[in-house]
Amino acid sequence: MQKGPNNIEKRQQLNVKALQRGEYDLAYLDIIWVSKLAALGLLRDLSDRISNEELAKFLASDVDGGRYQGGLYRIPFTSDVGMLYYRKDLHDY
Repeated sequence: MQKGPNNIEKRQQLNVKALQRGEYDLAYLDIIWVSKLAALGLLRDLSDRISNEELAKFLASDVDGGRYQGGLYRIPFTSDVGMLYYRKDLHDY
């Protein structure tokens, strides 16, 4: 486990450098970094390591978020769904 800074850009720089040095066997990274890190050649294509039957157990959108140029570079660990709630009883409109 490697603790990093709260600043997202500094954290990304830390992760890129660690991946370049081969320090991680497994990385828990935000979905937003998949395409950038895969394009840099820092992530391994996992397409041949997990079956379609296993992938079908996840939300399709979560799996698709881990794809880059036909390869699978991220397997979902958690799902995050944003919700917006509106309370009509607090307003007259």
